[in-house]
Amino acid sequence: MFNCPVCKKNVEVGSRLDVGRHMRMHIRTLDYPVSFPIRCCQQRCHSIYSSLDAFVKHMDKKHSRQYSNIAPVANDCDNLDGYVPEGDNGDHEMQEMPHPSDIESDKCYSNEAMKLILCLVSKSSVTFNCVTEVLAIFDNYLQSTLANIHNKLEQIEIAYHTPTLSIVLDEINKSRQCISSLNTDYKIKNSITQHNLFINPIEIVLGEREEVHLQDGASINNVTVKDKAYYVPIFSIIRNLLSDEKFATHIFNEKVFRKTADGVYSNYCDSTKFKQHGLFSDQTKISLRIQLFYDGMGTTNPLRGHASIHSVGVFYITFENVHEKYSFDFQRVHLLAMINTLDVKTYGFDVILRKITDDIKILETTGIPVEIKNKGTVQIFGSISQFCGDSLATNEVFGLVENFSRTEYCCAICYGNIQERSTYFWESAFRLRNKELHKDDLEMLHSDDELLHVRGVKKNSVLNELKLFHTSTNRTAGIMHLLPEGILPLVSGNILHEFITIRKVMSLTDLNRKIRWVFACLKVDKGNTPPELNSLKPPGKGLSPKLTVSAAAY
Repeated sequence: MFNCPVCKKNVEVGSRLDVGRHMRMHIRTLDYPVSFPIRCCQQRCHSIYSSLDAFVKHMDKKHSRQYSNIAPVANDCDNLDGYVPEGDNGDHEMQEMPHPSDIESDKCYSNEAMKLILCLVSKSSVTFNCVTEVLAIFDNYLQSTLANIHNKLEQIEIAYHTPTLSIVLDEINKSRQCISSLNTDYKIKNSITQHNLFINPIEIVLGEREEVHLQDGASINNVTVKDKAYYVPIFSIIRNLLSDEKFATHIFNEKVFRKTADGVYSNYCDSTKFKQHGLFSDQTKISLRIQLFYDGMGTTNPLRGHASIHSVGVFYITFENVHEKYSFDFQRVHLLAMINTLDVKTYGFDVILRKITDDIKILETTGIPVEIKNKGTVQIFGSISQFCGDSLATNEVFGLVENFSRTEYCCAICYGNIQERSTYFWESAFRLRNKELHKDDLEMLHSDDELLHVRGVKKNSVLNELKLFHTSTNRTAGIMHLLPEGILPLVSGNILHEFITIRKVMSLTDLNRKIRWVFACLKVDKGNTPPELNSLKPPGKGLSPKLTVSAAAY
């Protein structure tokens, strides 16, 4: 017998499907009002459930053996707040413990919903406000789907007797509830901060300044505002990554994934610098090779209003221990620090670089203990192997001059002057920077207060405080800045000028027609179609970066 908490009748039932059918009959016919939460009216039980499916599951798990021998409905079932079952002292209330498989199912749906949100924000440049609207639409879609399914099943008499169908409906409802739990901006941010892999960034106060604010639309007040930068602890990043079994496998079995033929220079590991490195060459230690990257990021809308005010400088890191085909994936690039570019002009990089180098010093010397699955606690070491960025940012971080048009020694790699950089194209023709020459430049700079720089060196970089990295020996350049803004415009301009103007192999009209035809066939980069060329500039002037990238790609 089933003691119905809605109609207060004893009903003959044979399974939980009969219980569910009886309860849904009240919902369809509206003969008795069904209010939630539902309280169980079986003897010695007064559990509470916020959904019908959870109540039906409870009946099947706790009371399935008593279907044919259940006491009558309690007389005070309408007001169970004061009801105490026989043999119960009333000090506690029985609650249904969720099944482990239900917990895993709910966790899976929550993780996938969070992935959907993060992918929309990171890959589609969609704001959180738009994400909540998308989730609301998706929630309505699932709710309509469930309603239509129930309407169709009501027309089939034996539909609700199928156990598989009930399971499917429960899973769809769980999925909808996970979407509903993330339908506001507050819920999304709260869910992110409660995630076990979330890293709370450290706030760095750079300084204070006075701002004029309007109060009540009339009075003017001077308000003290703090200029801030944010740093994500590199220790937390490493521990989170090594908690992933695939990432840990690549770190501990790097030699298996990276096989290079003798005499072939394919990556940093084949260089003499790597083989003579004090940490990376030590085979007894698990060491991470950290590549530090800096670039500017615009945070305004596509109209680019006040772009210079809202531009943000971002430090990223990647780990070169992972194979190249994975390390270039967007998901393998990790945020390390952020600072407003206007604050960089005021305070410089030293404050935020100091925070980074303090943690790197610990990785270089003692390392940090990391708990790794199937391996226990392992001591992890690491150091910066390469720094990468555009030429302006690299010089600013390295303490070099930032004027490339009028300064003789503006290169971060060599001592080439303007004449040499325009004449020679081979590395052997230039004198490379090193620690000894950099030290001599600093001594000469400090010996004369009137000198602003010596051979391009304005000051010593904070990164040079590291034991195993020095800016003067860094040989990495930002290839995605040099190619479209420097090399490719010059080369492509010379090639097109040679073939069209001098050799007359093709006309400018033919070139424009071919460009239009190529981009008419594209679907991905159709919006990046270069403008029509009216004339070719003389050799050495180059083309625009937009046309350069398009021509190089297609």
